[in-house]
This record gives sequence, C-alpha cells and structure tokens, in this order.
Amino acid sequence: MSIINIKCIDQTLTITNAPLIASGDIQTDSVKFEFCPLWDRYVKTAIFYRDESEVYGVLVDENSEAIIPKEVLQSEGCFYFGVHGVLDSKVRTSQ
Repeated sequence: MSIINIKCIDQTLTITNAPLIASGDIQTDSVKFEFCPLWDRYVKTAIFYRDESEVYGVLVDENSEAIIPKEVLQSEGCFYFGVHGVLDSKVRTSQ
C-alpha cells in the first residue's frame, strides 16, 4: 500500500511524502492527513478528481486516512485532491 502524507495547517496542504502511485490500483493507495488543531471535531471528507466535472468524496477515517478512489487511478496522469470538514453549521476547506 502506498500512502501520500499530507500536513494540513489551517487551510494549507503540504505534501510530506509522495510515493509513486501507479495507475490501475484499486483500494491499495491512500492519503494520510496530519491536521492542525483548527480541524478538531470536524467531520472530514477528502475530495479527489482528475476532471472537475467528476469529483469523488471519501470520508477521512479515524486514522486521518482516505483511500484514493479507483476512478482517479484508471489511467496515468495527474489527479488532484483536497479536504473539507463540517462541524455543525461551519465548513472548513483546504486550498
């Protein structure tokens, strides 16, 4: 399993480890977030896409990890991701 490690300070994401992620993988690669205290208690969803018309949301689990959807790994090339959180009526987003 390959894990992309991300540090999330306020709304800024910084990649701290970026292993090779091969196209065609299914349920084997993930993004692991390290959130600053501003994200405490928020229910977090990682957002993945290759094309903004097809966006996939994955709940971030109790280990601050989200499996990368197979749809963004179907072919080689770049994919994009971010995270947003919801706490009551508040919404926090990453860049």
